[in-house]
Amino acid sequence: MRHCFIILLLAVSAGFSAQAQNPFISDMYTADPSAHVWKDGRLYVYPSHDVAPPRGCDLMDKYHVYSTDDMVHWKDHGQVLEASEVPWGRPEGGFMWAPDCAYKNGTYYFYFPHPTGSGKEWNNTWKIGVATSKEPAAHFKVQGYIKGLKSMIDPCVFVDDDGQAYLYYGGGGHCEGGKLKDNMMEIEDSMQPMVGLQDFHEASWVHKRNGIYYLSYSDNHDSAGRHNRMRYATSNNPLGPWTYRGIFIDPTDSYTNHGSIVEYKGQWYAFYHTSALSHFDWLRSICVDKLFYNPDGTIQKVIPTTTGPGPLAKAAVNTAAVGAAAAKVRYPSYTGLVMAGYQGWFNTPGDSSGRNWHHYQHRGVFAPGSCEIDLWPDTREYAKTYPTPFQYADATTATAFSAYDASTVQLHFKWMKDYGIDGVFLQRFVAEIRNPSGKRHFNTVLDNAMAAAAQYDRAVCIMYDLSGMQPGEEELTLGDLDELTARYDLLNGTHSPTYLHHHGKPLVVVWGVGFNDHRRYGFTEAETLIDGIKQRGFSVMLGVPTYWRTLGRDCLPDSTLHRLIRKCDIVAPWFVGRYNENSYPAFSSLLTDDLAWCRANGVDYAPLAFPGFSWKNMNGLQSTAIPRNRGHFFWQQIAGAKQAGAAMLYIAMFDEMNEGTSIFKCNTVDHLPVNDGGSFVGIDSDLGSDYYLWLAGQAAAWWHGKKGYSVNLPQRLPRSR
Repeated sequence: MRHCFIILLLAVSAGFSAQAQNPFISDMYTADPSAHVWKDGRLYVYPSHDVAPPRGCDLMDKYHVYSTDDMVHWKDHGQVLEASEVPWGRPEGGFMWAPDCAYKNGTYYFYFPHPTGSGKEWNNTWKIGVATSKEPAAHFKVQGYIKGLKSMIDPCVFVDDDGQAYLYYGGGGHCEGGKLKDNMMEIEDSMQPMVGLQDFHEASWVHKRNGIYYLSYSDNHDSAGRHNRMRYATSNNPLGPWTYRGIFIDPTDSYTNHGSIVEYKGQWYAFYHTSALSHFDWLRSICVDKLFYNPDGTIQKVIPTTTGPGPLAKAAVNTAAVGAAAAKVRYPSYTGLVMAGYQGWFNTPGDSSGRNWHHYQHRGVFAPGSCEIDLWPDTREYAKTYPTPFQYADATTATAFSAYDASTVQLHFKWMKDYGIDGVFLQRFVAEIRNPSGKRHFNTVLDNAMAAAAQYDRAVCIMYDLSGMQPGEEELTLGDLDELTARYDLLNGTHSPTYLHHHGKPLVVVWGVGFNDHRRYGFTEAETLIDGIKQRGFSVMLGVPTYWRTLGRDCLPDSTLHRLIRKCDIVAPWFVGRYNENSYPAFSSLLTDDLAWCRANGVDYAPLAFPGFSWKNMNGLQSTAIPRNRGHFFWQQIAGAKQAGAAMLYIAMFDEMNEGTSIFKCNTVDHLPVNDGGSFVGIDSDLGSDYYLWLAGQAAAWWHGKKGYSVNLPQRLPRSR
């Protein structure tokens, strides 16, 4: 049996090392990594060692030490201690569990848990042993154990800036800490409970950053086959009391979770273990990934990867490349811009997408009395159009466009440039990209949009719309972003010169978090996405309900949303349908209060304006509609956002005909197809089909600093259709 597991490990590791860097030790099973950076400039990891066959942790009998200077190439310094070298230890050996190491006054102190009791008495006889050496990874000699401690495990030793060392240990739901004497082998005074931790299980680890002490540990989570998570708490004192902050590593494929946090050459890292090589709970392997902090000092959730953090040298090159690219970024910030949402979801028979009348049809039928658009596109300028079952009053056939055609997207971006609109957020629906047809369509639209944006010098930004997403699809979404990052070189910008940046990084939008409309995903999935996107080097804009700040009406009454917003760079509330021209004056005070909250919490704010609303062909002629009133309603919101002090504006939408919010060229009231049993909304004939493009362009000019605008609707000479 032992030979079978050795063969399995070697076979897996041989294939694994060529493809990935996590787990980063693949020639033996390792767990419980304690990481430190010593005076020689290398990063050292002190793990425990799992032994096959997997029957629990009783066979763990020795320790190896590993080190690196580039986070890719790891040196095995060999075995530094085994159970047979512990004179006071358990006669049968084994039970050499999670260790730690500390340095003080020229000596390295290696701390390890080991029982003295024989047979079944091991669990009540744990001691914290100490071995010393003048080297960080060799010649350790056991000096004894720390007297006066309880029978607990997982020692962690933290040495503060003033040289004072502290010991932490725990188990069975209890965590204690105390000062070590200068000899590093005795407790000064006594150990004390660590107060304020939530659901502590084991695996205590303490580090310090910017004057704040962090105590991380594993919890008791055990649900649906998923086990321990890594939590953390903070304090202004190394012995607490502690303030619980949250979860920073979700369950892995291992029954246990145990790790450490360390800074190396300017980057913080989280070490942990999985069962990725063996697929057995008690044959674990150590991994490492980058760890990031929010501006308020909280830890972003670590997203375990199979690739690891990558080499330091390569990261430095990439950072320089990103910095050089950032200097050439055409749109370095959303501040001062007016952007619109771009659905890009309309298809037609014959456009080669195979999606029929997608988003035109109602319940599979696109014909008079059965459609899902309330506006009809003005197709006179399109290079390619498609005949429809609809006719005008003069019996001529009404035509439609397909977003799948490159010429369609190119024309739309030309209009953006012609009318002065800064650019668009390209919708990418998770519910669509989960299937080949949807992904092919939106990849095609995105390809064409990137090319058109470069041609017409318009900003573009990817917006992941989570509507319809299912739990677990956050990984699909992050994988999709990885594909797009490589496809368009988003982090360096060589293939995406007009991609929108914010706070020095390319921006990605996560839309649909916190709504109380019974979505299947929740804050856990949203946080995984936010953390994963930020860890990949992007800024994040979060699309939330209108009443996100007060957690009322359309919003879930859960302050977790506020914590997630604070992790992001921009918050963008959804206002469509929440007011009309009569109720907006009372509503507008919400913008001022939202902005005050955002300023206090270090988050930028992107309010929304929409020209009108109608979805009668989707939901019946008696459904709600919000009249455009010749642009007065649209400008009322634009002026309201500007007067409130908004630094940016989101327009809903560029091409949304289904809900009647589109600003692109749509037919006027005197040129609408006949729709027996239904209705269409037209633009006022004297304003012209392009009026809302023009009005959006006026908003952009105002945000760009042009003078002469006010609450009064800008005047334009009457236009023909």
